Amino acid sequence: GHLTHYTLSQLIADSGLVALLGLVLHRVISPYLFAISIIVALPLVSLLLLWLVPEMNSYRGASGLAAMLWFMVGLHLIVQAKRGSVPIWIGPLFILLLIAKVAGEALALFPALSELPAGVVVAWQVHLFGMVIGLMVYLLCVRKQSD
Repeated sequence: GHLTHYTLSQLIADSGLVALLGLVLHRVISPYLFAISIIVALPLVSLLLLWLVPEMNSYRGASGLAAMLWFMVGLHLIVQAKRGSVPIWIGPLFILLLIAKVAGEALALFPALSELPAGVVVAWQVHLFGMVIGLMVYLLCVRKQSD
């Protein structure tokens, strides 16, 4: 489901965000670790969906991957702020925006913002799982590499 999308706009949004965040992270994470994190993240999100959200019959989109990368960029900005490279508020704001987005999706606060077909809802759980996986990947791999 991560490689298929409901609409062309969903495909463009997901792939654009993944590409943009990937460009930001390419200076932080080696291409090898980047590829491994994606290879691990996609099936892990699927397994978490099967285990924790068994009522979800289908899923389409790469937004879980985008959420993972977004969270990793936010964590990296926090680390860079401690080193004095960026203002201290940017990283937390970056992460807070993602958390607010996922919370809003979970509470169905802004369903009209989605261009998904009728009857299809945003799988906020995928975004949450992406954030958790992003935290794990950053702490296990990226942080050690950048120290």
